[in-house]
This record gives sequence, C-alpha cells and structure tokens, in this order.
Amino acid sequence: MMTARNVLVLVAGALLLSSAAAAESYPPADLCELYERDLRHDLMLISDYHPQRNTASDALEQGAALCLEGEAEAGVDVLKSGIASLGLPIRPYE
Repeated sequence: MMTARNVLVLVAGALLLSSAAAAESYPPADLCELYERDLRHDLMLISDYHPQRNTASDALEQGAALCLEGEAEAGVDVLKSGIASLGLPIRPYE
C-alpha cells in the first residue's frame, strides 16, 4: 500500500525528471525568442545613460537578424553577449 510519504517521493522524482527534460528540450529557434525577450526587457529597464546600452542594443538587432535568417545558434550567442555586456546574469534555458 502506498503511504503519503511514498507518493510524495514519487511526485518529487517525477518533477525533477520532467524539469530536467524540459530544460534540454528548447530548440534553437525558441532559445532565440527567449533570449531576445530577455534582452529587450533588460534594455527597457536600464537607464539610457548606461555605458553599455548601445552595445546591447546593437547585439539585440544583430542577434534578432541572425535568428530571422535561420542562424539561431549564432543569434543566441550574440543575444547572450548583449545581456552579459550589461553586467546581468544570463538565464540558463539550455
């Protein structure tokens, strides 16, 4: 017979496995959208006088263009570099 403790352990294990699988299941095109959204949000929140704002804006334009051209992996790298140039952490979607 299943006790409440056993059920809790099974549910916790299933959640860990499903979240690990979900983290690895993003195709490159979806990663483009996620990182582009993050960089747009970061730019919206920072000051116009931030010293790296122009660098990050350029990275947003270049990364989005690469993603549209079908070069998603290169686009993601450029978008991540834009986020990093602002000194902000990069979310680990991958």
